[in-house]
Amino acid sequence: MTGGQIFRVPNDKLFMLAQMSNLLTPKQKRDLAAAHSLPSDMNFRVTQKHVGNGVGALLASIGIPLATEAVKN
Repeated sequence: MTGGQIFRVPNDKLFMLAQMSNLLTPKQKRDLAAAHSLPSDMNFRVTQKHVGNGVGALLASIGIPLATEAVKN
């Protein structure tokens, strides 16, 4: 996993991400709170800081990777 990857986190799995809120940026915390209050999923961009601190592994287990390369082209 590298920084910059985007994952779609299902709404019913947001609580798992919330347990690691101390590792999230302030914007990610706000996005998480907003997504939790709505019935929608959350798109989460992995930063270089998240690689190796546990958030990346959690996202890989609960998230759905989005095809960012297709968007770029």
